Amino acid sequence: MNPTVRLVALAGIHALLADAPTIAEVPVEPPVQINVAPDGGNIAGDAANEPTLAVDLDASDRMVAAWRQFDDASDPLRTAGWATSSDGGRSWIFHGAVDPGVFSSDPVLAAGGEGGFHLLGLDEGFHSCRLHTSLDRGSSWAPAVPARGGDKPWLATDPARGHVYVFWDSAYSCCGETSFARSIDGGATFENAVSIDPPLSLGTMTVGPDGEVLIAGIVDIITFAVARSDNARDPAAEPTFTVAELDLGGSFGFLEEPNPDGLAGMPWVAVGRSLGPPRAPVYLLASVDPSGADPLDVHLVRSDDGGATWTPPILVNATATDGWQWFGSLDVAPDGRLDVVWYDSPDENDPGRTKVLYASSNNRGETWSEPTLVASEFDSHLGWPDERDRLGDYVHLRSDTLGADLVFAATYNGEQDIYFARIGPRDCNRNGIPDPDDILAGEPDCDRDGAPDTCEIAASAEADDNNDGIPDRCQPAPRRPGGRRIPGLSRARTITP
Repeated sequence: MNPTVRLVALAGIHALLADAPTIAEVPVEPPVQINVAPDGGNIAGDAANEPTLAVDLDASDRMVAAWRQFDDASDPLRTAGWATSSDGGRSWIFHGAVDPGVFSSDPVLAAGGEGGFHLLGLDEGFHSCRLHTSLDRGSSWAPAVPARGGDKPWLATDPARGHVYVFWDSAYSCCGETSFARSIDGGATFENAVSIDPPLSLGTMTVGPDGEVLIAGIVDIITFAVARSDNARDPAAEPTFTVAELDLGGSFGFLEEPNPDGLAGMPWVAVGRSLGPPRAPVYLLASVDPSGADPLDVHLVRSDDGGATWTPPILVNATATDGWQWFGSLDVAPDGRLDVVWYDSPDENDPGRTKVLYASSNNRGETWSEPTLVASEFDSHLGWPDERDRLGDYVHLRSDTLGADLVFAATYNGEQDIYFARIGPRDCNRNGIPDPDDILAGEPDCDRDGAPDTCEIAASAEADDNNDGIPDRCQPAPRRPGGRRIPGLSRARTITP
């Protein structure tokens, strides 16, 4: 049996005031619908939920989103819908299903190296998974390979080592009581699955700065846990795990009134990206049902020693009203800032009334900013597909230097659709300076669209055939002797400074 570390929780929960805001006056761009027709309009009669997002490691304006796609909301068949953006989520191209007509559920995306992406999906029968890999920045997908797995799956990658990791619930396993499998060849093949003791379920996974694998989940309805492997990074070793069982200050939320037939969210694990010293903190966050009349809150715990000990639970939505704070989701920025979003349904007499809120912390979760509105109110009870009363089980948040990117499901069209929201200033080259400030300082933006040319070229939004750093369509046309332009030889209009 793997060693288990049990937390002896200290009494009380830190309900912390928002006296240390982290991103002052957070700008949030209006959400953009992703699952749209070629003309940009809504596709009526479909349904979409459980979105996932991955960002190109070499060009942050290049993104891929995927989700559970119901072409007909009354039909139980769901596929893996997918879309790409080359302008940082300002616009999207919906490509349809990765495998048209083939059942696929619970999608999870992760970035690989050199512009690659991986997409994990749950097979029909719920006891196995398949992995698709894209080597052309999400434009197309290679045929799927078996990835062990089962319900409820999650995916993480270690691009530096070429590793791909899959986690799932052992109660729905492909292979006995196992719940973890590894690929050491970039997702081409997967090794035999291994078990985690005690078993975890309904969780997420991440890879730490030194290649450690961290998995969050629940052991039972009141016991959360984080499993850690320090040898999964070693291709010669069979992965083993230690498990810390945690009190998150409430029971795991599911079958709650805003999402009656689904989860209240997933337990999320995240880790700082510094190798230290000091050691990068590990965080666990989930929407939980605390004691008392308040039905659901977002709680967080932190470990500063790799998972040996943990803080008491911290209330993230300290300034929010009562009601349901569900779909709590977490990520950590490169500088250690914590970003959290949640769905907020404050009216216990009308639990479908829901909006999306965001808060951040720059002191390891000790205090939190005032909640910022990300998406205005919608009705979470609309558009339930396949007669299942739910909006899926999760949303997906990806943090960066100055903010975060979010994909989420909402019902603004009277049905379930997928939306993208940019939270915080844009920083496409990840230099810690907002894009408009880069442009003011001299970074070229020949078409004046607010995005530096270098970012557009990197994301393939603009061609640069001669590699001079200037988009081809901004190149001046050749001239005849005497200064007249040669008709037909200009590839694009000339941009006047």
